[in-house]
Amino acid sequence: VELVVQAACHSPAFRTGDSGPAQDQRHVAGVLVGEVVVAVGAQFPQGLTVVRGHHHRGLVQHADVRQCVQPPADVVVGIRYDDTFPKSERLALFHVPGAGYDQVDLAALPPQTVVCNCFGHEPAIAEYVMAALLARHVPLADADARLREKDWKYWAGATDRVHDEMSGKTIGLLGFGHIAQAIAARAKAFGMRVHVANRSRVAPSAMVDAAFTLDELPRFWPTADFIVVSVPLTPQTTGIV
Repeated sequence: VELVVQAACHSPAFRTGDSGPAQDQRHVAGVLVGEVVVAVGAQFPQGLTVVRGHHHRGLVQHADVRQCVQPPADVVVGIRYDDTFPKSERLALFHVPGAGYDQVDLAALPPQTVVCNCFGHEPAIAEYVMAALLARHVPLADADARLREKDWKYWAGATDRVHDEMSGKTIGLLGFGHIAQAIAARAKAFGMRVHVANRSRVAPSAMVDAAFTLDELPRFWPTADFIVVSVPLTPQTTGIV
């Protein structure tokens, strides 16, 4: 039986037993034998649907994800797992519908369980980052609220309310994976300089103005007006900032 689960974040596919994404860029696939039960936490009720496979026994939803791993669950979609969870010897796939899996204790999972995370949400995160930077520089929310009260505070000749611009500023990207690369593309569109600190050195390019390795962080920090952290949370990166 081949069961394919579609995640709410439209993740690229990771097939059990493989190290890379499958060709379908909107599904996570698990190749499982026999009747299959998929358990999903209540926080993902609308985004998870069984889209192929007619021999699964059911799609089970629980408010407490601990109940998802009660036998006989074969697949669990969730964001947390530790040694307080019941063991399901049939658990073949634990799918995290996001990039971070630091709340999943890999050692606590049954040995046969494959853990998959996903990406595909970097455009939304990059847009959030740019929105946050714009909000810091352009008082749009205050201007909107005042205008609705017929107060045109930010008229063009008000020199005491001149604000600076993002153009010409430097954004520092700690980590240069999918998220940081999406941010870099948008920062360049705003005329910003992009500095990168990464575990492996990134070659300067049209996208990257300067690059540092993680052992060069004391040189990296002072070069940026803003820092965006997008490295995975590991023992090596904990407390890095």
